[in-house]
Amino acid sequence: MMGNETDASPERPSIEAKIAELEAQVQQRPEDPALLTKLASQYYQLRNFEKTADLLAEVVRLQPDHVNAWDFQGICHFELGNYEAALADFRQAISLAPENPTLYADLGDTYLELGNLEEAKAAFAQVEALAPPDDPENRQRLRLAKEQFSQE
Repeated sequence: MMGNETDASPERPSIEAKIAELEAQVQQRPEDPALLTKLASQYYQLRNFEKTADLLAEVVRLQPDHVNAWDFQGICHFELGNYEAALADFRQAISLAPENPTLYADLGDTYLELGNLEEAKAAFAQVEALAPPDDPENRQRLRLAKEQFSQE
């Protein structure tokens, strides 16, 4: 016979427990970018994009050259529908790591969402130029973008 079951997924209690543990650690070390990033990742798993973006804003304040934090923050802003903020975050990440095709794909997806095809095409041209042939994720994103371009 099964015990009391809830609608929560099996991961949820462990995520919430991890958040509580990380929150306690952040209280002790509030200016630790690595710790803040770990906490942001946990909130992201719960799809709490606002809290995730807030934590990442603190990370980039503490460590302005943290490329992944800028990108991650941009993804949260995108998910929240804050496209202009997402564009700014992705541009900042690109300024720090102009060789990273994923950053251009994130930028391009945001331009596509805004209906700005010329800027999207320019971003995805960078993906095409930078993504190696064995980069299936960015190659797939490029293919999907090109399909959207052909429909316009």
